[in-house]
Amino acid sequence: MKARRPPKIATWLLVNLSCHPDDEAILGDLTEAFEKRQSSLWYWRQVFIAILNSFVRETWGHKYNSALALVVGWLSLGSIWFLLETISGQPFAWSRHACTFFWCIAGAGSGSVVGLLTRDGKSPMICLYAVSVSLFLTLVHRAPQSSAMIYWIDTIALTTSILLAAVPLGSAISSVPNSDD
Repeated sequence: MKARRPPKIATWLLVNLSCHPDDEAILGDLTEAFEKRQSSLWYWRQVFIAILNSFVRETWGHKYNSALALVVGWLSLGSIWFLLETISGQPFAWSRHACTFFWCIAGAGSGSVVGLLTRDGKSPMICLYAVSVSLFLTLVHRAPQSSAMIYWIDTIALTTSILLAAVPLGSAISSVPNSDD
């Protein structure tokens, strides 16, 4: 009988976003339990718990790096956004809709700056910064009624582009460890 394989995307997320020192052991335990008839939903839940646990432990355990990531992230986001607005010839205004591509550039740039300045445990610091941006845009800076759909598209594009800075270069879904190895 052929062994069942856990969901590749969930495994990829665990490998690339978790920063636990025992990631390989956790991955092995999860794969073994999954092969013993656990459901895909159970596996996804365990992956999210492991990533969240790692995220909280790293950000709380490294308060200076966490604060640095937030300050540097927000400052670089504002600077990149201001530069893009200046280059485009548009007056700077946080509330005005601009090209979603601008948000992607600003997000990837600011996420990369956070990653460069926080070498140890860069993934949780970039994730912390992305969460702060998402929370700010969701809870504090409300979507305008006239263009709410565009606002949410921009919010998702910005957050996603920040998170892409946490993914190691050259990483792909095919690079997920195989349980047969």
